[in-house]
Amino acid sequence: MSLFCLLWIPVFYFFIRSTGVAKESKSGWALFFGGLTALSLILFGEFSESTDFGISRWFYGFIDIVSVPALLPFIIWLFLAAIKKISFKTDSMGFALLWLIPLSIYRAADWSSLGTPVMLVLVPALWTIQICSLSFFIECIMQKPKWYVIVPACIGIIAVPLIAATSWWEFFSSKYLSGYLFLFAVSLPALISLIFRARKQSLAEKPLLLTFNEP
Repeated sequence: MSLFCLLWIPVFYFFIRSTGVAKESKSGWALFFGGLTALSLILFGEFSESTDFGISRWFYGFIDIVSVPALLPFIIWLFLAAIKKISFKTDSMGFALLWLIPLSIYRAADWSSLGTPVMLVLVPALWTIQICSLSFFIECIMQKPKWYVIVPACIGIIAVPLIAATSWWEFFSSKYLSGYLFLFAVSLPALISLIFRARKQSLAEKPLLLTFNEP
């Protein structure tokens, strides 16, 4: 399980890069800030803590474990694009996945003693799900900035991290049925995102194939 936590993010990143689903990102900035985040955890520890299974445990999961680690790359991506260090055309999905590689290495070592799939398997999966979903909503807003796109996309951006943290909380509390239900709910936009990106990539490649096959 520690190996899964260590390798899942980089393997997923290189897989979607190889299929053309994710474009090349500014790896230097992403890896730098991701490494800085992991280093801050090593030096200063986590921002919150909880000793029970109540709402404080949910906030702990949201801030330190599940949601904020997936949200932070997008906040920095927007900031870097706003100050023109990177372009808004830089793929936010690839940027966020690269960011999380140093964190996944740190967490694999930090959580290895726990030996629990909730931390070592579910958390990396929830990071990936959130990144796919959030990048999809951001891309929708950027491609068609109309109110009927912006409003549901913003609702999705708010809802996805909340549902992801709730799924982790339910699994951590051994409430597996509700945990799977929340996991299914948060996975839907991620699945739609990957299908949409794969279809877009396929349509982009068709003219090249037709040109190649012309006599």
